[in-house]
Amino acid sequence: MENLCKWQGIGISPGISLGPTWILADESQMLFLEKKIECINPALELERLQTALVQVGGDLKNFEAQVKAEGNDEAAEIFAAHQVMLEDVGFGGEACERLKKNGNLSAEMAINQVAQEIITNFEQLDDEYFRERATDIRDILGQVLRALCSKDQVAECFPKYGEYIVVADELTPAQTISLPKDRVRGFVVRKGGRTSHVAILAKTYGIASVVLPNATWEELKVLTAVKLDGTTGSVEVLTLEEMGQLTLNQSKEQEDFRSQIPSQFAHITLAANIGGPEDLGLVKKFQAQGVGLYRTEFLFMGDHLPTEDEQTEAYQKVIAGCAPDMTVIRTLDIGGDKQAPALNLPKEQNPFLGVRALRFCMAEPEIFLTQLRALW
Repeated sequence: MENLCKWQGIGISPGISLGPTWILADESQMLFLEKKIECINPALELERLQTALVQVGGDLKNFEAQVKAEGNDEAAEIFAAHQVMLEDVGFGGEACERLKKNGNLSAEMAINQVAQEIITNFEQLDDEYFRERATDIRDILGQVLRALCSKDQVAECFPKYGEYIVVADELTPAQTISLPKDRVRGFVVRKGGRTSHVAILAKTYGIASVVLPNATWEELKVLTAVKLDGTTGSVEVLTLEEMGQLTLNQSKEQEDFRSQIPSQFAHITLAANIGGPEDLGLVKKFQAQGVGLYRTEFLFMGDHLPTEDEQTEAYQKVIAGCAPDMTVIRTLDIGGDKQAPALNLPKEQNPFLGVRALRFCMAEPEIFLTQLRALW
């Protein structure tokens, strides 16, 4: 820490942002609930853990589908990799085996034991890439513990109103993707780097972010307002009064900039690329002029096909949310690297040249006609 008012860290996602902070506390210890041995029912604990593993697996599939629908394959690979880790016999499978062999373990104790052993092994490796996999395991562990405790997701704890800069010791992919991106002004974290998962996701959503490795969590968790520069890596501590004045100055600068745009560029339309109604906040945040591409395939990536009414509702929300600006809706583009469990698509030798997009729609006229009726 250079002084009481400013840090110099690592910029991991460009942009300048300022605002009040929301502190995301480390809940790992709170979520790890060791039961009294006399209260443990081995069969029930095994069932609890298996149920939690299935729930987390479904959540990870939904996260993968969400970012794929938004056109970010790199981010989707994060959640695909987490699914592989979750299903590995050395993780969930090993925890289940320990429950079967040791009647004194709770589901929380078993999965925590296995996860901590894997985390320790990763952190002892020389290769930075493999050391960062410890973060992946901590993320998956947190999700399993949260499922076991039936605790609300991070997004449900986020303030219902207002925009904030999220401050955390470490941000996991699941936490990052579940936050309301349209109301997150920035990220300030203590752990991570330019190639970390939080950096990839922050860049995906245009959220300015900084890593402060030289700060302590005790210093960060008391911040109330900051200004950060995701390019230079600086973070400046603000009073609420300073924040208000800077916000006014920033708004004036933006108005002055718009007034200076040459008239020959006035006809250019900058529209957004979205995956569903939940992205409308980002359209407004970045002042896009409507939606240039609504990827409707996200509606079809769940465990069941959307009904005509469900599709109609989703399309109407986007159109109404963008009015009077345009909304361009693309019909179902499924297949290739985008799979939908409810469609049970066969594996093809070259899926990108196989039955996908319009070729799929022509082969499945009922699905296509239902979508056309919903759009009509």
